[in-house]
Amino acid sequence: MVEVIALPCINDKGVDSSLSHHFGRSPYYAFVTVEGDSIEKVKVIKVDFEDHAVGELPKLMKEQGADVIITYGMGPKAVDFLKSFGIRVILGVSGTVKEVVEKYLKNELEPVENWEEDEEFSHHHKK
Repeated sequence: MVEVIALPCINDKGVDSSLSHHFGRSPYYAFVTVEGDSIEKVKVIKVDFEDHAVGELPKLMKEQGADVIITYGMGPKAVDFLKSFGIRVILGVSGTVKEVVEKYLKNELEPVENWEEDEEFSHHHKK
């Protein structure tokens, strides 16, 4: 089965790109096409908009053919948008693109359960 995995990154180093901790603040996004248990293609794009409207990044993910988003943290509005497009969201993950995708393919991802407690995400979850 062919699948496209999207990962927000802090740099453009292909499979060696480091994942950004915040989906909505990433300057780059890697789109990794996998088939079976192997990486077939990696495309990293620079996002030209630093301040984005609600829904712009999820639309970009859909336009790029993403089936899955793997990231450390994301606000609930973005999660809802992505799910409305049929894109699966996996949160609490960090590492390089290669490390994360290889663990995903082996079903060995170990997401951090309490990622929302990080200070940079507190504004998303105020009660």
